[in-house]
Amino acid sequence: MASKWMSRSPIEDHAQERVVIAGALALSRHAGLEDAGVRRFFGQLIVAAKEVELGWGEHWLWYGFSSPAPLPDLARLRAELAALTPKLVGALARVADAPCQPGERAALTRASRRLIRTRFVSDTRRAAIVSALLSVRHAGSACR
Repeated sequence: MASKWMSRSPIEDHAQERVVIAGALALSRHAGLEDAGVRRFFGQLIVAAKEVELGWGEHWLWYGFSSPAPLPDLARLRAELAALTPKLVGALARVADAPCQPGERAALTRASRRLIRTRFVSDTRRAAIVSALLSVRHAGSACR
């Protein structure tokens, strides 16, 4: 957000969002995952990122902006985030059958409170991320 703030770049970048989702879908198809759940999961991550950026923007409007030194390069940051996509898709492939396990939503909700501690991510957004995670399925799979 600091890079966007200083360059006055918009928080929303629909073209970049499409690139992220398309990359995730291409990888997930090779992993045998259905598109809908992967699209939903990455969509929730994007919404969470925008909420965090908006939170920082509001904070800086009220309390002033303190620039990190040196200012992060947005293109480099996006490349680093893109490098995480294959790892996320691999993790999704490993847990795609989690919704079939009893108590999985409660366990993931507890884990989300421990693991998603980024400022400006609400409990509502954590719940949406958990729901999206639970919607990821292997193609043709069904709970028994």
